[in-house]
Amino acid sequence: MQSLGKRIVELIGKSTVVTTSSTPVNEEDISNFIKDGIRDFTAKIIATQNANLLSMLSTTKMDIGSGISIDNGFILSVVRNEGSASSVENPATAIDASLRGRVSDSNSLFFHSKYNPAYYILDGVVNTLPTPTSSTDYSKVSYISSEEAVNSADYNSLELNNFPNTFTNNIVAYGAAMTCLAYASDVHNNMNSNLTLPTAPTAPVDLAVPEEVNGIDLPSVPVFAAPTLTYSLTNVNTQISNEDMDLIEKEFEIIDKNMSKFDKDLEVARENYTEQLNEFNKEFDKRDKNNERAISSKISVHRENVGKYEKEIAKYSAELASYSAEMKKYISEYQWYTQKYQLLYNQYMSGIAQSRPAQQQAEA
Repeated sequence: MQSLGKRIVELIGKSTVVTTSSTPVNEEDISNFIKDGIRDFTAKIIATQNANLLSMLSTTKMDIGSGISIDNGFILSVVRNEGSASSVENPATAIDASLRGRVSDSNSLFFHSKYNPAYYILDGVVNTLPTPTSSTDYSKVSYISSEEAVNSADYNSLELNNFPNTFTNNIVAYGAAMTCLAYASDVHNNMNSNLTLPTAPTAPVDLAVPEEVNGIDLPSVPVFAAPTLTYSLTNVNTQISNEDMDLIEKEFEIIDKNMSKFDKDLEVARENYTEQLNEFNKEFDKRDKNNERAISSKISVHRENVGKYEKEIAKYSAELASYSAEMKKYISEYQWYTQKYQLLYNQYMSGIAQSRPAQQQAEA
């Protein structure tokens, strides 16, 4: 039988390897995802108010006088027996903790006896009044808390203590989804750290027409019009936080369109520059042949400078293409993990949706 951690890694696929020291996700991280999943699942089940599921997640403890700590849990019921050796258990009414001193006053409107007991919560502890005294003069507190299961859960756990086995697959799906999200975040960080948009070369000053040939109408030096790459994963991350799977897909569609537009614009910019450069060279040759030898050397130097600028543009164009290719690799990997996250999180949520009462499902 596989541990929960190994099941999570296997569910992700893509030859994922997780160890105690692996990055960006290690075994401790997955242990925390499992714990977070238990808490999140419990909170969502409480919100459904499905009596059957609430009972499956509930814990009942006997109080013999010291109160019951519920770990910030959700109380289902509190009962108290009528006295020593009595099997009759009466439901207790919740009261404000500030009234606890009035309950024992038989002349008070807030008086409660064993026949109509009360309870209050103070510092995370449920206290029943009249105060129980023994195992035969007791109260019982039924509540839901994820903490007992959380405290015993980790990467190597084979099952979850104090947690229904029926829902273990939900927790595994949640853990795998959060692991994919961590990998996606790492890809995003690496992309920002490792990729730098190339800087377009600036036409050097020595491209200016020499003074000796100012009277000659030389063609203008062509300038490379670099396209602009517009992309942002910020909106994707925002929709992930909002758990809006449809908008995540739409944001990726926008990114894909922008990347495709950049590639097309880059190709057009190259073609336009090449066309302008060819025209420049033709015109320059015409002017050069008609010039006197006295200024021929000056024109040659000018043309050499244009050639140097042309090489810089060619290098810059190649760097832009390489940048675009690397960007696509990062975005493709980021998108893979994000889509895997969507799939796994939907599996997690579908299990919860099926657990809601029929009326709530109809309203949804």
